[in-house]
Amino acid sequence: MKHILDPDFEVLRAALPQDLPERILEKIERVQADPQQLYPGLKKVGKFWSLRVGGYRALARKEGEDFVWFWVGKHDEYQRRRIRGR
Repeated sequence: MKHILDPDFEVLRAALPQDLPERILEKIERVQADPQQLYPGLKKVGKFWSLRVGGYRALARKEGEDFVWFWVGKHDEYQRRRIRGR
């Protein structure tokens, strides 16, 4: 299982404040390092996977066995995306 960072995800991640870009990357790397362990903050939401980092969320979609991380932003925007089903 690989975790792939979509180019759009990287642009959004780079625009986050302070240490958040690195914290998000560290959490993704922890999930990838031990996929059998249940990781706090990672959950399946509809057809996507959500990773919580403070007041922010990162979203991934499964492609085969891989996770493709495609969006990251504030929790309120995550809620709007969930409601719209994106």
